[in-house]
Amino acid sequence: MEDGGEQDREEGRCAQPVRLAIVTDDVERILGRPPRTFAMWAEEHKGAFV
Repeated sequence: MEDGGEQDREEGRCAQPVRLAIVTDDVERILGRPPRTFAMWAEEHKGAFV
């Protein structure tokens, strides 16, 4: 039995309200450097996963 979720997604309706993110400079202020993306982190640590 389908719950309607797939149809809702196809029609652009969202089951959960959209929440906007608050952008701050906290990471840079605390660490003293700009934040890194996950891709940057993964590239720097790829040796731990191969």
